[in-house]
Amino acid sequence: MPASGAHILSDFEGKFDALTFVCSKCDRRGRYNLATLIDRFGADATVPNVLAEISADCPRRSPNRKSALDLCGVHVHELIRPTK
Repeated sequence: MPASGAHILSDFEGKFDALTFVCSKCDRRGRYNLATLIDRFGADATVPNVLAEISADCPRRSPNRKSALDLCGVHVHELIRPTK
C-alpha cells in the first residue's frame, strides 16, 4: 500500500483472481481478472485510479452534479467488510 493509504493492484495478488467493481447507486457491476488489470494499469496502480478509469463513462462522475449524494458509487466489492 502506498503512502497515500490507497490499495494498489499488487496488494491483491495471491488473494484474489479477480476483482468485482460494483456501483452502489446503479446496476453497473463487472468482474475483472486481476492479471488483466495489472497488465492494463500496472501493478502499482491505485484502486481509486483504476476505478476512475473503469467508470469514466459514468454520468454520475461529472463534477457538475447538483448533489454530492448523487455521485458515482463505484467500489471494489472485495474491500467491503461485513458489519456485525
